[in-house]
Amino acid sequence: MLTNFVDVASDGLSIGMKVKVKFQSTEGGPPAPVFAPAQPGAASTQLSSTTTDI
Repeated sequence: MLTNFVDVASDGLSIGMKVKVKFQSTEGGPPAPVFAPAQPGAASTQLSSTTTDI
């Protein structure tokens, strides 16, 4: 699945960081899911077993 990340620079992403889904409007179609850090500055936060990983 391809996706986009928002609200974070690409160098701020890390494997295992907590993320949340957001929906971004599109032109003429349904909103598209995108992902953002679950908490600001969460790039080094590790996942718990109940969250979505990247």
